[in-house]
Amino acid sequence: APQLRPWERKLSAAVHRGLYFLMVIAPLAGLLSASFTKYPMKFFGLVLPSVGWPESTLLNAVFNNLHKGAVWTLLLFLVLHVLGAIHHGLRRDGVMSRMFPRNAG
Repeated sequence: APQLRPWERKLSAAVHRGLYFLMVIAPLAGLLSASFTKYPMKFFGLVLPSVGWPESTLLNAVFNNLHKGAVWTLLLFLVLHVLGAIHHGLRRDGVMSRMFPRNAG
């Protein structure tokens, strides 16, 4: 197993936890935002069933802002993740080999 520096281990764990958290929060906040409008929710053109909650400009704005913030943060974490992979690939420290199955093919 590759030896990671303590700061690398902490940053890696934080980014991975953040990615999973944001992959749940971003779509959930978007769903909740859309739930408080009079417009039907669509997913790739498919109309989703309405939750039936009353219209609320305030709740729509709150969840819309949460959705946007979560998506931008997810993008930032994705960039950090890719930069980390490039960093380890250039260092040839064994981290990249853990990501790919042995004897593939």
